[in-house]
Amino acid sequence: MVGLANAGLAGDRGFRTSTTKAERVESDRLKRWSRWLTNLFREIDHERAYFLFLDQQGQVAGDVSFEGIQAEVGFDLPHIFRSALRRNAVQIMMTHNHPSGDVQPSKQDIHATRSFIIACQVIGLRCYDHIIWVRISVQ
Repeated sequence: MVGLANAGLAGDRGFRTSTTKAERVESDRLKRWSRWLTNLFREIDHERAYFLFLDQQGQVAGDVSFEGIQAEVGFDLPHIFRSALRRNAVQIMMTHNHPSGDVQPSKQDIHATRSFIIACQVIGLRCYDHIIWVRISVQ
């Protein structure tokens, strides 16, 4: 089984019981993204990063990805921002996998997220969240 682990780096959007209409919409959106991300990260043994570009309605308007090695992945901020702006994105969701299964963000993850949030603010975009994806064994 593959699962979603929210690193909690840019916000707390984990799955929980929704109480308001806005929270139910958000929960449904995260469930759709979870299914989509399951396919993106299926059967890979190295880190991969995806940056999802979200439009005004919170729909995915495009994405870019970067391939890494076993325990790290780098990315190109100018390329990400050019791609986001070409697609009229207002928010970007940052997501990557940890093939090790460790859901905890590394020091590099935390630093990259903080830098990404600041860079988004400078150009007028919002970092929606940073999600760390791991494979979960259910016994």
